[in-house]
Amino acid sequence: MNNKEIINTDILRARIMNLVYENLTKKEIEKEVRRIYFEEENKELPSKLTVSRSDDVLKEHRKKNNDSGFDGTIIHLHSEGNNINQTITITRGSELGEKDTRKPIDWTYNLMGIYTGGTDNQYQDTRRFYDDVHKIIINKNNDLSKVKKYGLGHS
Repeated sequence: MNNKEIINTDILRARIMNLVYENLTKKEIEKEVRRIYFEEENKELPSKLTVSRSDDVLKEHRKKNNDSGFDGTIIHLHSEGNNINQTITITRGSELGEKDTRKPIDWTYNLMGIYTGGTDNQYQDTRRFYDDVHKIIINKNNDLSKVKKYGLGHS
């Protein structure tokens, strides 16, 4: 398959990006990505997929540091037989209440971090999450082609 972009239409991207707002488990996200892909493309997803969430990957880091409000998901599409090795990094936009607490962590960051330039901790958490997940992917899948990386997000 030449590692061509699998999630290659705006409707696929939008529908998959919307999944991260539904508080689904990793297994549910995997199932929904497969369903959405089949509905839009009329064929099975030509790869395996693995979901990584920032809540899991950054758990230890957040015990020792302030929670920046960053929330992200990385979907890894991979198949040695089809020569597929791609990631889709999805960063969540601002919401009224964060993680069912009504605590507007992300809105505080928007005001203090972006508007006044007072902090970059959300950027640092995003970078840490992205780097940690990609290290794992590279170490586990070194017989696959080089990872093609795509990003989706809004605020």
